Amino acid sequence: MMNAIIIDDETYGSATLEKMLQQHAPGIQVIAKAASAAEGRQAILKHQPDLVFLDIEMPGGSGFDLLAGFETPSFQVIFVTGYDRYALQAIKCCAVDYLLKPVEPAELNRALDKLNRNTQNATLERLQHLVDFMAKPSNKSNKICVPTPNGMELIPASDICYCEASREYTLLHTTNNGVITSSYNIGEFESMLENFGFFRIHNSYIINHDKVLRYLKGEGGTVIMSNKTELPVSRRRKPEFLEWLKN
Repeated sequence: MMNAIIIDDETYGSATLEKMLQQHAPGIQVIAKAASAAEGRQAILKHQPDLVFLDIEMPGGSGFDLLAGFETPSFQVIFVTGYDRYALQAIKCCAVDYLLKPVEPAELNRALDKLNRNTQNATLERLQHLVDFMAKPSNKSNKICVPTPNGMELIPASDICYCEASREYTLLHTTNNGVITSSYNIGEFESMLENFGFFRIHNSYIINHDKVLRYLKGEGGTVIMSNKTELPVSRRRKPEFLEWLKN
């Protein structure tokens, strides 16, 4: 059994989510609810939950403000929020899951399944990356948070030429011909970079539109990047890729 807290200033939304969890996730027990960041902090300290469903925009302090008060979060988080481009972008950058309001049962199940597939240590590490990312006032929305073997790096998306899958790791090839090794898999980078003009041309490669020099025809074809690297385009992705390339 996993103990959970719901922190949301919308009473109806909070009650609806609790009922949905009772119906679709019997392994999760809601042990407390709170309507503000301040109340939420007290509830977390009192109950020591395994999981927190956290709204982002609340009066008197955001969900990010709440997280910033915990130097090392000991609980996992699923954000529950209305659409906010910057907030969702930041969450994606650190690969922490979220639900859009109004919450749909299928999306709830997806988020819980993702939570179960990741180890607790991995999800808590990613949550810490997000806390650090949001805490730095110099952060701009064009940066992504990349965990590396030595810690993490904040990298402007525009500095990435392409991403390359390397077993369970991803290699980020940068415009200065540097290579950054990340513990995130390439699927996570596909989600993180989709709003920055990137496209997955192959199971092993994601490319930056601004760094494409030319495309050479073929069964799938080949792209030549700004650093002169030639990368294959899969036949299956070719039609969508050609449309993306025109934009």
